[in-house]
Amino acid sequence: MRFSATILLAILVAVAAFASVAAASHDCPFAAAAAGIMKSDETFIRAAFSKFQKDHVKLYGTAETSEMRYQFFRSNYLRALELNEKLNKQRGTTGLKAHGVTQFMDLSPAEMKQFTGYVRSAAELRQRYFDSAKGAKKNAGPTESDWTKVKGVTTAVRNQGQCGSCWAFSAVTAVEGALGFKYQNNTEDSYLSTQQVVDCDPVSHGCNGGDLPPAYDYLSSFGGSITEGEYPYKAADGKCTDFKHKVQVPVTGYEWVIPPCDRTDCAKQDEVLLSEKIAERGPAAICVAASNDWYTYSGPEAFSGSCDNDYYSLNHCITLEGLVRDSQGELAWLARNSWGADWGLGGFILLPYGSNSCGVADEAAFALVE
Repeated sequence: MRFSATILLAILVAVAAFASVAAASHDCPFAAAAAGIMKSDETFIRAAFSKFQKDHVKLYGTAETSEMRYQFFRSNYLRALELNEKLNKQRGTTGLKAHGVTQFMDLSPAEMKQFTGYVRSAAELRQRYFDSAKGAKKNAGPTESDWTKVKGVTTAVRNQGQCGSCWAFSAVTAVEGALGFKYQNNTEDSYLSTQQVVDCDPVSHGCNGGDLPPAYDYLSSFGGSITEGEYPYKAADGKCTDFKHKVQVPVTGYEWVIPPCDRTDCAKQDEVLLSEKIAERGPAAICVAASNDWYTYSGPEAFSGSCDNDYYSLNHCITLEGLVRDSQGELAWLARNSWGADWGLGGFILLPYGSNSCGVADEAAFALVE
């Protein structure tokens, strides 16, 4: 194909302009912030903070408060840079990114804890169904799956807000997943009520935290789940409303996917069996140890921060959706969080496979529905 001189010149000008913008983004702090480019230079961090304030409508009131928030932002920003450098060093490459500027960047470590909510239930309650984790590995290696790619199984990511209700979101989302797996008739908006569980589980503590076993005990004793439309989420504790006649999804209980970890050391959890069970039966509710590094996770690569995997470090519950490959072909667990679709990979996180990263295999449960 022949190009006229005019068209060729226009193409060359466009390419030059693009190259100029790309180069400028590396040199101009505000252009770099707009392009998502991170640098440890103070001017670039200040520019990123300004963009963060604008993007998230942050109005701090006083110069002192603004500076305090900047210092938290700066600390989190530099940690994100450090984690990306660590990732690239591990992979022997450059340009990979797993952490960046998120909506949590101006928070202190203590404030970040408001967005979790796992409170371990009594040992006798958790151990009642340990023998429900049936079956042995069929294969020597892991089984890949991604239930978000199967039409009718999953729902959209939601946001728990500053209410420690992660346990309720995890339990209810797994009910939605079990229903979707069974009938493949979910839409993005096929929400069941999390507020019902927050308000009515008599053992857990509402916005002050809870656990999966009492959540499922409540749902099965009540008869099941009510829709979100009938019992909407408020991100706050409320009075339990008995809408038993409005139950839409009968919940009969739960089963552990694999034997839960009930000791300090959880390094030997069976991730191969976990991958097989998830591929066979759909999404599961899990509880993990979400460290402060979670709050800078932005993807697209797998989480490269530090976190524990032991029994006593669990502090957050999410939903496991499968085992996938990252952009470099490495296996990673795909998990749905309840921090909104603006966090992570559209509300999801990739956790490295093979080391029980953040305790991903410590406590995993299938919801049982009719």
